[in-house]
Amino acid sequence: MDKHTQVFSTYSVSLYFDDASAAQLRHAAERISLVTGNNYMIQHSVPPHITLGMFHAAENNLQLLKKVFADFADKAAVFSTVFSFSGVNSFYDKVIFLYPAEEAAAHFKELNSILHEMFLPLFEAGGNHNYLPCNWYPHTALAVKLNPYQFKKGYEETLRLFEEKTLKRNTMKIASLGLALCKPYTELSKFNI
Repeated sequence: MDKHTQVFSTYSVSLYFDDASAAQLRHAAERISLVTGNNYMIQHSVPPHITLGMFHAAENNLQLLKKVFADFADKAAVFSTVFSFSGVNSFYDKVIFLYPAEEAAAHFKELNSILHEMFLPLFEAGGNHNYLPCNWYPHTALAVKLNPYQFKKGYEETLRLFEEKTLKRNTMKIASLGLALCKPYTELSKFNI
């Protein structure tokens, strides 16, 4: 089978939170969902995470993808996994997210760069190239696919949650690194870090 007839799928590499941190973030997503009526994150059981990169790979390259991911997990294990969020922001008034404090953001950006140095020689960038080091902004989404009304209500609620210190300056902990097929979401490999 040549390159033009191969079937390519999209895969993601993401950082996942420990149980206590994930529970806080899920609670915030649930409160936002109640206020907006948009339950996409809840309905699709999207776990709280930080996506480091997305890649297209041919199905016959899955074993190579898993091996490169395992090599990357070894490098990622040396990074600090405890941090706090320092603010609320949005993408195109359709996605509401939290962004990490400056020092943590720098660590995540370094991880993103290492990931792409290892993956791009072998796999094609995915996610509309939004995860490439020059474009990527570390974040954890709390609400997605919002219409203008939902965005306004959801952003107000997120700011309220943040200012109530429900999310502000709380210590968050990354517990694992995962490789997943994006559609349908299927976890392929996971390493505790």
